[in-house]
Amino acid sequence: MQKKQYITIGNPIISKDIFRNILRPLDNFSFKPTGGLWASEFISNFNKISPWYDYLKEAKSIATYMLQYKDLKLASIFTLKENANILIIDSVNQILELSKKYPSYHHILTNNNNIIFDFEEISRKYDGIYLNYNNLLYQTTINTFDSWNVNTLLIFNLDCIKEYQTVKINIDFEDYDPLPYIDDKDISMPKEIQAESNTYRKLSNNIKAIYNELEPLYINNKIKNYNEYLESLVLCANKVLEISTITKEKEIHIIKETLKEQGINIDTKIIIRNIVLNYLSNYLNKEKNSIINLEKSQTKERKRYLI
Repeated sequence: MQKKQYITIGNPIISKDIFRNILRPLDNFSFKPTGGLWASEFISNFNKISPWYDYLKEAKSIATYMLQYKDLKLASIFTLKENANILIIDSVNQILELSKKYPSYHHILTNNNNIIFDFEEISRKYDGIYLNYNNLLYQTTINTFDSWNVNTLLIFNLDCIKEYQTVKINIDFEDYDPLPYIDDKDISMPKEIQAESNTYRKLSNNIKAIYNELEPLYINNKIKNYNEYLESLVLCANKVLEISTITKEKEIHIIKETLKEQGINIDTKIIIRNIVLNYLSNYLNKEKNSIINLEKSQTKERKRYLI
């Protein structure tokens, strides 16, 4: 029996040098986390790729938007290790139980009372989650997973992936009814996930040092509520981003060229932003006990905290 395969669209390589940790939405109104590796089940039938690709064929406006920053003709097919610890979510009761066991204080403190759980906390206990969107669709009026659209695998930890293959998808999104397919010659040999490069580790440590130096200037006793906290934290993160972009240009360039050799062109800003956001994810975890004691945000209008 063939092991189940998954496909992540727009990611021709899976690398720890560009991977982002799971992070809460940096706004006060949405539910979907950022970061992680997003995938759906690979369908090897002719003209079928995956449920997500079928969705993109129909939702062409979303595909057009994604094409601005991702090549939807490139992808990776991967399998999971036998011991991969994947949390399968396929019922309303599970969501309710998870929201009680892992309450999302981000949403509580932004006065967002919809039912959702803390993805960051769950990502420290599981390698990923598999959301059975089809099951949930007919069970609930909970709207927190509406934007997932299809059955989805969200990987938190790349070490649970056994191997992957880079693939090219043949498709013309300009066609009225595009018919995607993958030719055997456009599938690479199996690859393993590589460890973080030395340059990436050094750059991460540099960013941590800058963050620790700047933090007292932004996070202080004057902060009373969660909105003020996020505003200050994001100001600090943006300053770290600015300094790192200027002072670590050589290291960023090395990572960019290495990734290019492996088959992906990625913007310099994304490389450094990913590392800053990874540190932010770790920082929020370290400070979670003090965060939950903050007053709720007083902001009632929709707000984004941009990095």
